[in-house]
Amino acid sequence: MTRRNSVIQLASLLLAGMALTGGVQAQGNRVNTPFKTVTDSLQSAYVVQTTRSAVDMTPIKNYQRSMARAVAPTVARLRAKSVLPGAMPFAVDTLVAQLSSGKLVRTAATRSTALSFVVPTTGTGAWTTEQAAFIKSVADQAVIELTSICGAPLNGGTITILNDDANISDRNAVAGGIYNVSTNQFLFPVYNSEVSVIANMTHLVAHAMRGADILAYDSWEEGIARATSQIAAPRVAQALGRATSVVDALRRESNYHALPFYDLMNQPALANNSFIPKSQLTTPIESGSIGGIWLPRYMMAGSAWMKVYIDDPLFFKNFMQAYKTAGGAAIAGDVPKLRQVLKQVMTTVEGDPVDTWFSKQYVLDNSIRVGRKLYAYNVPIRTASGTDSSIFIDLMYVDTATDGDETPVSGFSYPQYFDFEEVNIYPGAQYESVEVYQGEGAFSPSFQNDFLGGAQRVRMSLPVGMESVELPYAFGQPGSLSSPNTLYGVVDGLTTGTIEVSSAVGTISGAVVRGSFGLVLPTGSFDTPRTYQITIKNGSGTTVGTRQVNLGYTEGVVYINLNSAEITVNKPYNAGLSMFSIPMSFMQADNARVLGVPALGLKLARWIQPNKAYSLYPAIDSFAPGRAFWMKPDTNFTAILTGTSTPMDRDAIFPAVFGWNMVGLPVDRTVALSELLVQVKDQTPVSFATAVTQGVVGNSFLKYNSGYEPILSTGSLSPWEGYWIRVRQSEGVTFIVPPSSVAAASVSSRTMAPYAAAADGWRTAIQVNAGNAQTKVWIGQSKLATTGFDLAYDAESGPADPSGLNAQITANQPLLQDIQPVVNRSVWRVQVSGATPRGVITLSLSDLASVKRLGRIVVTDQTTLISQMLTGGWPIKIKTDANGRAYMIVQYQRMVF
Repeated sequence: MTRRNSVIQLASLLLAGMALTGGVQAQGNRVNTPFKTVTDSLQSAYVVQTTRSAVDMTPIKNYQRSMARAVAPTVARLRAKSVLPGAMPFAVDTLVAQLSSGKLVRTAATRSTALSFVVPTTGTGAWTTEQAAFIKSVADQAVIELTSICGAPLNGGTITILNDDANISDRNAVAGGIYNVSTNQFLFPVYNSEVSVIANMTHLVAHAMRGADILAYDSWEEGIARATSQIAAPRVAQALGRATSVVDALRRESNYHALPFYDLMNQPALANNSFIPKSQLTTPIESGSIGGIWLPRYMMAGSAWMKVYIDDPLFFKNFMQAYKTAGGAAIAGDVPKLRQVLKQVMTTVEGDPVDTWFSKQYVLDNSIRVGRKLYAYNVPIRTASGTDSSIFIDLMYVDTATDGDETPVSGFSYPQYFDFEEVNIYPGAQYESVEVYQGEGAFSPSFQNDFLGGAQRVRMSLPVGMESVELPYAFGQPGSLSSPNTLYGVVDGLTTGTIEVSSAVGTISGAVVRGSFGLVLPTGSFDTPRTYQITIKNGSGTTVGTRQVNLGYTEGVVYINLNSAEITVNKPYNAGLSMFSIPMSFMQADNARVLGVPALGLKLARWIQPNKAYSLYPAIDSFAPGRAFWMKPDTNFTAILTGTSTPMDRDAIFPAVFGWNMVGLPVDRTVALSELLVQVKDQTPVSFATAVTQGVVGNSFLKYNSGYEPILSTGSLSPWEGYWIRVRQSEGVTFIVPPSSVAAASVSSRTMAPYAAAADGWRTAIQVNAGNAQTKVWIGQSKLATTGFDLAYDAESGPADPSGLNAQITANQPLLQDIQPVVNRSVWRVQVSGATPRGVITLSLSDLASVKRLGRIVVTDQTTLISQMLTGGWPIKIKTDANGRAYMIVQYQRMVF
C-alpha cells in the first residue's frame, strides 16, 4: 500500500465526510443493507436488452454450456466420494428476461392463469413423438402438483418446449434448461433418464408458476423453485405411474438441496446479490474450476425454503397469494417488503421468530460484501469400518467486486486440526497443505481411530489469505456403510452428557461422547421431511440446551454450539476517528445494526491488503473476531453489543497476508506479545519474537491514538483495539492466541520495556498538530539500544496516518520510533507532510516530565534555521513550505552535572 494513495482514500472518506455512509450503495443493489437489500433489476435472470423482436440466444446457450462444463468435475468428485447420491444430473437452469426501454417484454396477457404447453414434433426444436408425449405429460402433471403446493400460477399462458439438446446437453453430469420469461419458451435437452426429465422439467415449471412475477433475487426465485420442485417431482412421477425406483430417486437422491448437511454449510460466504458471477455470463468458466460459490448456494437456497415448508405445508401457497396481492413484480426485488409478506404467513420457523430465523440463513442475504470470501463445502464420508473416517472438503475462494461479481482466487490453506481437548492433531502429511487453484481446492482428511482413541468432536481451522473457516466434525459418529447412524453431530461446549431427539415418529436418547453423538432414529424418520426437537443434558441430567431443527431425506448432521449463548456488552465509543476491533461473533451481518446506529450515518472502513484498497460500509466485511476497522462517529455513543464471545479454552487464530494487515485480538483478554505464536504454513508455531528475527513479520504492532504508537515484543495487545501488523512472508502466516490457561504462565514471566525506568533511558512521543489533524513520532534512549535499527526498540513507519498529516523519522529507512543509545547528545531528523501549504504546525511532547529530569530537547527548523526548546513546557510552532511540509532536526541534550 502506498502512503499517498491510502491516506487520500481514508482521509477523504472518513475526515472529509465523503461517501462513507449507508446511503452509498454498490451497483446492483439500490439498498445494500444485509438481509434488507433492494434491487431495481432482475438479478435472478439473464437480462437481455432488446426490442420486441426475437433475441439472439447464442450467448445464453454458451453460458449454459459453460456452467455444465464447470460443475462436471466437481460433481464427479462428489459422486466418487459418495457425497452426492445416485446418478441424476445436477440441474442448473437459466432464466432469461428481455427488456425493452427498461421494461420487461411480456407475452400477450391472458385472462386465465392456466398454464399449458406445446411440444413440437416438427420444425426447429422438434422432438420425437414419444419424447414429446412424455415431456408434455410431465409438464402438465407438474402444474397440477405445483398448484397443490403453491397455488394457481400467477400468470397464465402457453409455453413452447423446444428441443435444444445440441446446445445444453451434458447428460453425465449437469443439465437443466432455459426458461425465457419474455417469450414463454423452455429450451430443454434430451435425457435418457426418466428421473432427469421429471426433475428438471418440474423445476422449470416451478419457475413458470410465477412467470412475469419472478422474484428478483436468486435466493428467493431459485430457492423457492428448487424447494417446490423437490416436493412436486416425486408426486409427478407417482401420478404418472413411474416405477418405485424413479419415485424414490426423486425423493431421496435429488441434488436440489443440502438439508442433511445444512448446519455444516450455513456459512457467511453464501451471501451475495446473485448466485452466478456476472462475468461468467459473457466469459466461459475456466476449465478445472466451478468459478465460485454458486453450486452450494443453489443447494442451500432450496434447503432454506424447504425448512419453512416443513413447519407449514401451506407456506408456499399462502406466500404466493400474499406476494401477488402485495404487488408481485412491483416488490420482487424489495427484500424488506418480501419479508413483510413472509411475516404475514409465518410466525416462527424452527422455533425462532421468522425474522430471527431469516437473519441466520446466510444464503438469504443478498447484500454485496466487497472483498475476499472463503467457503467450505463439506460432507462427512462413511467407511466400511465405521471407526476410521474422513470428511470431504471443497474450499471455494473468491474476490467480490462492488457489483457482486466474483473472481476465483488462487492460494494455499494450511489447516489445523484439534481434538475434543483442543490438542492439535495431525491426520497425515498429505493434509497439511491444500492448494486452492482458480478458486477451488478439494481434499479429504482421514482420521484414524487408533490415534484418536474413539469417537469425539474434532475442530478444523482452515485459513486462506486473510480469511478463515472453522468446521466441526463428529469423528467416528456417522457409523459404517452397512450400519449408518441417521442423526449425528457435534456438541460444542459439552464433553459428556446425553442427547434426546423427538419427532412425530418417536423419541430416542443417546450419549454425548467427547463432545459428539451418533443415533439411529426410529424407522420412518426420514421418509419425509419433518421437525425434530433436540434436548441436551449434562452429566448431572440438567438440560443445558434445546433446539428445533427441520431435516429431510436420508440423514441429518447437526452442530449444537452451547458456547453460542448470547452475551450483551455495553461498549462506549467516542466521537472522532478510532481504530477498533470486536472480539465477538454476531449472527447479524449488518455492522450498523450490530452497533445500534443508523446505517445512513455510519462511517466505517477496513483495509483489504490483497485489493490494496479500503472497503467501505455497507460494502464491507462484517464484524468478526480478529478483524479491525476504522470508524468516525460524529458524537459519542454506547453500543449495546449482543453476540457470542470467542472461547478462551482453545487456540484462537487470525490469519494475515503479505503486507500490512488490519487485525485485532479474537479474544476478550489482554495478550502479551510474549504469549503470541506465529505459524508459517504447516511449520511448528514460533514465538512472536522469533518470527520477527526470522523476518516473517514486522517487529511491532501499531495502534492508533491521535497518531500511531508501536507495540514491541515486550508489550501487550488489548482487546477491542485495532492494530496494523506487517507480514513479510509471501503466504501462509497465522497468528495464534493460546488458551488463557497457557497464557497465565507466560504473562507472569515477561519483562518490562528496558527504557521504562529513568535509570535505563526514556521515551516520548512528539505530537504534531495541524488544524484538526494530528500525528506523532516516538524518540528516546536506552542503554541496550544501538545507533542502527534495533528489533527490540525501533519501529518502521507504517501505513499512512488517516488524519492526512504524517510525520516520520528519516534514517536509513522511515521510522515511527527510533530509540538511540544513552549518550549526552542524540539527533533525529523528522519530516512532516500533509499540512496546509505555507501554514503552521505545532509540536509538543507526550511525556515532558521524564525528559526534563534528564535533559532538554531542541528543535531546529531546517528551512529557517531557527531553534526552539521543545521541553520548555509549551508547544512550539514550525512553518510549512509550499508543499505543506516541514523539515526539522530534533536534538536531545543530556544535562551533565
